[in-house]
Amino acid sequence: MSAPTRAEVWSRIAAAGIVTGEVPPHRPRVPWYVRLLQGVTGWLGALFLLAFLGNTFSFLFTDAVGAFLVGAAACVGAAIGFRRYPESDFAGQLGFAVSLAGQSLLGYGFWQLLGEHFGLLAVAMVTVEIGLFILVPNYVHRVWNAWAAAFFAWHALLQLGLGPLGPGLLTAALAWMWLEEPELAHYGERAHAAAWGLALATLQFPICGRRVCDLTVLLGWPGGDSLGVWVEWAGSVLLVVVLVAVVWRLLRREGHSLSTRPGAVALAGASILAITSLKAPGFSPAMVALLAGFSAGSRQLTALAVFALVAYLTRYYYALEAPLLDKALLMMITGGALLLVALAQRELCTCGLEEDCG
Repeated sequence: MSAPTRAEVWSRIAAAGIVTGEVPPHRPRVPWYVRLLQGVTGWLGALFLLAFLGNTFSFLFTDAVGAFLVGAAACVGAAIGFRRYPESDFAGQLGFAVSLAGQSLLGYGFWQLLGEHFGLLAVAMVTVEIGLFILVPNYVHRVWNAWAAAFFAWHALLQLGLGPLGPGLLTAALAWMWLEEPELAHYGERAHAAAWGLALATLQFPICGRRVCDLTVLLGWPGGDSLGVWVEWAGSVLLVVVLVAVVWRLLRREGHSLSTRPGAVALAGASILAITSLKAPGFSPAMVALLAGFSAGSRQLTALAVFALVAYLTRYYYALEAPLLDKALLMMITGGALLLVALAQRELCTCGLEEDCG
């Protein structure tokens, strides 16, 4: 971007009250292959450092208090490195690897100190991730912190028997972060990193499905007893409500309401889609992410949501324990509902409302 263009853009966003001060100096971009090489060497340096510490001070890693102290020291050291060398890719990747090792040691220390109660461990790790998100000034690290905090928060819900509510709550948080992005712009990088962390945490459900739970079983993490079938239904209904609410929010942003025919048809179509996906809980998170990404103009989130939607529908179809005739009937009902919505939209356009149909 040329200097006059940068100055013009800065003056516009300053007039909007988003930033203050003078135009920041232009920093030339380092070639990507140099940054890649620095990142690889940073991870290699971190692995050698951790191997040295593990062999020399192995007794610290087997003791709960020692592991906790070493993990806390690693996280603090990584935070200091991030703050002292904010532009160094080597220091950034080295600090990220050391921080991940420190968080693992903190988790092990918490696990032993809290008497192997995974619910308390999950709450403690949520607190750790939020603290690191605030203190460590690195974008990739903050995306990781946001994802990890959401992941452990979901497992805390699992321990309470409220696991089915997790995808709906994460989807609601994702929608709020991405749809309210202009209002959160004054938080800068933190808001953007949190939005992407929530997006990754939400879309892991339609992409991975039950494998997210299978991973916890493989690692030996226990799960709480379910509070009943009503919790699963409450989670499905919550996803339906979030999807309809997102469509309603976007319609209001475009100036439509239930009193207008385009608004009524769009909301009715969203409701039909949401209701037909009650037994397909991965559909609504992917669809909400798709709407949020398209609304925010994020091609990356839109592409990831499309991938998640296709992956979930494919896996859902082949994993559905039903005869082929039942599957065909389900597809026919869903296709008929979508066809009715398309015909209603076309009718609006032929009724002289082309300006409302966009």
